[in-house]
Amino acid sequence: MYRFTRILILIIIVFLLPKGLLAQTKWVISNGSASNMPAGSLTSLAVAIERGAQAIKLDVVLSNDNQVVVLGDTILNQLTNAADIFPERARPDGNLYAIDFSLDELKQLSHSSADGFDDRLKSSLVMPRFRLRSLSEILGYLRLIEPRLDSNLDVICEVKKSWFHRLEDKDLSTAVYSIMTGFADVSAKINLYFASYDPEELQQLTQTKMTASSGKIGLIQLVGNNDGSEVMSQEFGRYQPYNFDWLFTRFGLKAVSTYAETIGLQPQTLLADDGNPIRADYLEDARMLGLKLFIYPVHADDYPVSATMGSLDASLEQLLFTTGFDGLLTSRDEEVRIWLAKRLANGEQNTQQQTIERLIEHIEESGVAPETPLQSDITR
Repeated sequence: MYRFTRILILIIIVFLLPKGLLAQTKWVISNGSASNMPAGSLTSLAVAIERGAQAIKLDVVLSNDNQVVVLGDTILNQLTNAADIFPERARPDGNLYAIDFSLDELKQLSHSSADGFDDRLKSSLVMPRFRLRSLSEILGYLRLIEPRLDSNLDVICEVKKSWFHRLEDKDLSTAVYSIMTGFADVSAKINLYFASYDPEELQQLTQTKMTASSGKIGLIQLVGNNDGSEVMSQEFGRYQPYNFDWLFTRFGLKAVSTYAETIGLQPQTLLADDGNPIRADYLEDARMLGLKLFIYPVHADDYPVSATMGSLDASLEQLLFTTGFDGLLTSRDEEVRIWLAKRLANGEQNTQQQTIERLIEHIEESGVAPETPLQSDITR
């Protein structure tokens, strides 16, 4: 009888478990760079897709004429040659800001420098010039190549420093979301995700901007440091660094689950130096609420996250399977995908069996047994 009970439980689990759990599907996100080309450039985007990228992140800011530009920061100094082209446009702090330039002016700049190009490009007779692009241009390109995609492509648009744009009387989130909504209505193979570090911004999108058509756009809550580098909140008339600590509580997780489906976390917020989780309950609570968790970002030299985690293989095994994160963001997505395919090919069956066995043991320990009529049918 015990043997038949286990068989019945096994059948129930196989049919009820989400396919993603059995297949151990992981989200490998490219940071939008390829071959040392600047992240978010049209060239690097094309190369990443050609190499099989399944998910790509694009950082976006606003120009002075309210055009959404694909750029990794609101400040131009380190990402472009703006200081050489428009030195007189610097603010008193010495920085040049994208929001002070029109889209046409921004397109006069070169994105990154020759030092960032790989050897093949350096040896070419004509050095390529990576221009800044608008989000509409990038999505338009993806729309053109969509029929040629072998599988779906996930595109994550991360809004950079929305609080800064609000100070400048600009609404970055609405501009980005409007473009994404129009694109989502006509795209079949490209899945769009709106990512922000600002919880209030995401909640507002859920309450006021989510329509039936734009419901296809997923929302991602990013969690940063409490240093104000990503979010500043207004308190008593002054802007203060946003405190993310409440998002690491059960209350915070429950709140996030009402408006987002995914949380992106920095490695040090959940992992010790050896790669083991320091908030095990947090991971379990997130899964209970149906939230996906991914490490964001993992790229200093990308791997290992810390010296004690060892090789690339050991780091990925620790992050994606031992700890159990649902994915990661990396500039080495092609390498990660190759490793993941080999790992799943060699160990998927064993991993599935271990997962099912653990669930069976949990059910048996809880004292749950099949009802007598169904059990009798099997034992006949």
